[in-house]
Amino acid sequence: PEGVSLVNSDEANISVTVKIETYNTTGLVLSTNNITVNGLDEENKCSFSNSNVSVQVSGNSTDLAKLSSANLKGTIDVSGLTTGTHMVKVGLSLDTGVYKWNEVSVEVTITKAKANDESDGNNSDSNNSGNNTQNENQSEEENEQ
Repeated sequence: PEGVSLVNSDEANISVTVKIETYNTTGLVLSTNNITVNGLDEENKCSFSNSNVSVQVSGNSTDLAKLSSANLKGTIDVSGLTTGTHMVKVGLSLDTGVYKWNEVSVEVTITKAKANDESDGNNSDSNNSGNNTQNENQSEEENEQ
């Protein structure tokens, strides 16, 4: 390096050890269950067209051996998307200094979320039916006594 010199340059021996690792590419499968959806409006819901996405990841052999489909995670941002089907880029939770990967996109469908059905009327009727039966049983017991 610049600014470094040997005290006795006549007797200089330098020993260098170089470890060379192979650079490989492997195919992984990202489950859409491992994709976090950001930016979804409360009144909407998001569904994926496929349950898995193929990802090609490159890196040195040692680092690639640490990866598995099970621990691969991703995120998508659906901010501003309207109802309908869209292709959205997936951000992977991998170290950009260690791994390289192909751009990954998923097809999502944005739909309006359905409001919860309120069935108070039905619940009241079934509760009343049960109470009526109980009251009828009590009346029969009183008549028998």
